[in-house]
Amino acid sequence: MRKIKLWDDKRKLITAMLAVSCLVLFGVWYLINRRAGDTVEVHTFNILNVDSRGDSTVIKAIKVHVAGEVRSPGVYEMAADARVEDAVDIAGGFTDEADESSVNMAAYMKDGQQVLVRHIGEKNTAANKKAQNENLIININTAAREELTLLPGVGEVIADSIIIYREDKGEFVSVEEIKNVPRIGESLYSQIKNRIVVD
Repeated sequence: MRKIKLWDDKRKLITAMLAVSCLVLFGVWYLINRRAGDTVEVHTFNILNVDSRGDSTVIKAIKVHVAGEVRSPGVYEMAADARVEDAVDIAGGFTDEADESSVNMAAYMKDGQQVLVRHIGEKNTAANKKAQNENLIININTAAREELTLLPGVGEVIADSIIIYREDKGEFVSVEEIKNVPRIGESLYSQIKNRIVVD
């Protein structure tokens, strides 16, 4: 009888120890999973914050004047990366009397620029040519010599210097970098800085 009682007590002790072990293991599992869950929530929150900031980014706008042979001449607000083609479209497109070759449809626009579409047969007088040249925006990373010489104060020698610099150093990364080109100082830069872009 005594042996049976001892065995009974031992069995109860083993059962109790197993129960405690199970509780400890469950507690550890619960804590690990709870921490993992907290980590996932934090990462999700951070991602949402980044997306929210991205969605609220403001795209800069410009105003341009579209004149001449378009159906609805006027001043229009456009995206900063708009081209002349977009300006003509927003102004209703060409009239039947428009000389479509009088504007460069692929050129990028700049704030305050005027797009003047000439009438068919209209003479390209010196005054008209000067007005057109004043509205041209030149990409100094892609322009050929003939285009560069349309800039005020830039002749063939300086145009060639710009091209040589571009070939030696790579593309200009900013408008200001053109001052590193020989013969282009502050005076000339002040005349052309609003007429040139790098992209």
